[in-house]
Amino acid sequence: MPLVRTIGAGRNPSASAVAVWTRVVTPAGDAAEFSDALLVYAMPRLTFQIQQLAGPLGATVVPLFAVRSIDGIGIPAPDWLPLDAPVVVNPALTNPTRLQYMQPARLIRLQFQRPAGQPTTLRIVLSGSL
Repeated sequence: MPLVRTIGAGRNPSASAVAVWTRVVTPAGDAAEFSDALLVYAMPRLTFQIQQLAGPLGATVVPLFAVRSIDGIGIPAPDWLPLDAPVVVNPALTNPTRLQYMQPARLIRLQFQRPAGQPTTLRIVLSGSL
């Protein structure tokens, strides 16, 4: 929810909006999995930060966004589109992978996939801001 401040902007009130979702995930298998969706309506500055906590080879991630819904079975479903090509995460603990975009969107999420057969743990932070 936007925070409205009436100071520091002359006579005009200013608003600051930020949405953040963070989790530590361990993919169960080699198939692609998805994070939860984050509502970023009217927050076009999108940031995806991924830190690999376990596993010597980098996991593969794809940032996704939705600007509209399409007909699902009885209910509308988000029309997920890739923001970028697949990216291999830097497996070094001290160097998280950060992906930043300026893109109007309604929802964002991350698709992630571990290297074949490798136990992998990721810390994912999704955020949207003005």
